[in-house]
Amino acid sequence: MTADNPLLGALVELPPPGVPPELIASIVASASDRARRVLNRHRPDDPLASLVELFSQYDEPARPAEIAARAGVSVATLSRLRIAYRLGGRAGLDNAMHLHNADTAEIDAAARAIESVIGARASRPEVDHNTLTYELFGVQLRLGRDDHWYPYTRSSGTWMPAAHPAATPSEAFASATEAAARRRG
Repeated sequence: MTADNPLLGALVELPPPGVPPELIASIVASASDRARRVLNRHRPDDPLASLVELFSQYDEPARPAEIAARAGVSVATLSRLRIAYRLGGRAGLDNAMHLHNADTAEIDAAARAIESVIGARASRPEVDHNTLTYELFGVQLRLGRDDHWYPYTRSSGTWMPAAHPAATPSEAFASATEAAARRRG
């Protein structure tokens, strides 16, 4: 069927019978969006990011273990990335997947802003690229390429996205500490 149609010739296989039409429409829309970004010379898409974007559209996606295995990641990683996408969109997903070098002055200003909120109760944060980590609070803030602050909390030894991104580090810190308190009980 695909060999006779030059538009479909690149398909390796057709979707299995019973694939919901909304899933096919979602895949087509996502491919169109990725093509538009490439044509506009944006950073090429990461196949894992594209998969997470599709996977995130469902409240209870089917077969997460199979999807994670095919993507070469753990189910926990796929879940963490899905949460990042659902809270922060494509920018949140990029933030969860990639560290980047942030402006040192901006990171220092953010640390001072947080210090004014928490006072002398805590030491300076651990700084790594675009992250400020406050181990005492179980909180990490990540500065996104979009200049938003993404709050994370520690869960089972992993930094998990905790809330929607914030415009300021103080707002992100407040969101993260609230989320950390909810996680603890």
